[in-house]
Amino acid sequence: MCPPADARLHALASVLTTARAQRQLPAALELYGEMQARGPTPTVVTYNVLLSACAAQADGNTATRVADDLRASGVQTDAKTAAALAAALPCLDDAFAAVERVERSGVELNEYVMSALISACGRAGDWRRAAHVFHELSLIHI
Repeated sequence: MCPPADARLHALASVLTTARAQRQLPAALELYGEMQARGPTPTVVTYNVLLSACAAQADGNTATRVADDLRASGVQTDAKTAAALAAALPCLDDAFAAVERVERSGVELNEYVMSALISACGRAGDWRRAAHVFHELSLIHI
């Protein structure tokens, strides 16, 4: 007998989180592939953990693919998604565009998202854009 779908999702999220913590992105991606093929359907937690794992291992190509899958899935995103996208996507313009899409979906950006954007600007060597994000952060009174 199979466990209920929500119990399986919780267990899978725990396994993905463990793989991320142990810097085992290939194992996390293998599990993600199994989820896509056989279920359960990936959730926002699935995508957030995968994007965080991509960021931790600086794997921009995989992050871009996961972000594309997320967008195609129609899964409702959250502020953690926006921060993970900002941290994981290798192209600064793509990171900003992804965060803007999340914001347009009704998600309120917070200090973690803004901090991830500032860090992305730092990685890209764009201090002016980082300063602009910092200014926006002060305007929204976080």
